[in-house]
Amino acid sequence: MLKKSLLFIFIFIASYQANAFPGETRRYFKDWLVNCLNDSDNTCRSVTHVRDKKLFPYGDGTIFQFIVQQQSTEQGINTEIVFYHVLDDAYPAEKATFTIDDNQPFQVKLLPNESLNERKLSLTDTKSMLNFLKKGRWLTINYISQSGKPVNVKISLKGITAALLFAEEYINK
Repeated sequence: MLKKSLLFIFIFIASYQANAFPGETRRYFKDWLVNCLNDSDNTCRSVTHVRDKKLFPYGDGTIFQFIVQQQSTEQGINTEIVFYHVLDDAYPAEKATFTIDDNQPFQVKLLPNESLNERKLSLTDTKSMLNFLKKGRWLTINYISQSGKPVNVKISLKGITAALLFAEEYINK
């Protein structure tokens, strides 16, 4: 029989997957989750995950996250694209190749972020990619990590346009 404290922890973890915490708003759009904070900037993160329980048998099996973060600034909405590779224990290289729907690949510059496994795109690359992301169905990211491991991740773009529109409306409310 489970102890009450363990039962509470399981319920808490399950509620994190399904419901928003106080001070945030969550919406799902196909393969994307939008999580908006009720803060002064109305920061919203549109997130999609790649899951593989065989490679990573913990939690929900998330091995890769792709995030489009938007927040209000005096100049308008600031947008950042960040990705996080759970299984790689080294920084990605300084460049990655992004391919949308098997079209012409383009190389993007990666900037270091706070986390070891996390990188973000430059502002210029972020701006040029947003319209392509909204029109595509699949994004493939290729790079060689600093540990020398080749990384090839395919991400669903189903729902990204609705997710980004919801985030913009939320920020501008």
